[in-house]
Amino acid sequence: SGHLFILFWTFGQVMYAGETSRSIIRCFGYGNSSAVMISLMTYTMLIEPVEQVLQLVMTLRTRANEFQADRFAVSKGRGDDLATGLLQMNQENKGDLNPDWLYAWYH
Repeated sequence: SGHLFILFWTFGQVMYAGETSRSIIRCFGYGNSSAVMISLMTYTMLIEPVEQVLQLVMTLRTRANEFQADRFAVSKGRGDDLATGLLQMNQENKGDLNPDWLYAWYH
């Protein structure tokens, strides 16, 4: 996937970029360590805010696709079947029909 490629590429660019990467490692309190695991942990701490925003964007895009598929089912006269199926899935999964709006928006 393109997302993984970009993550690994930026990991190499940020954490193995000479003096910049060594200063990042020192700023996090690891001294002059060159261990890959320390670089990976530091990189994940640095990239986490970007990943949270990206996750939100991908969730919103997925929701848009789901709503589009629901509208298509209704336009083909399958709205009642869709509602029945969704309610049945919700009961089997013991889901909440009225989740908090902020939780539902983010997840």
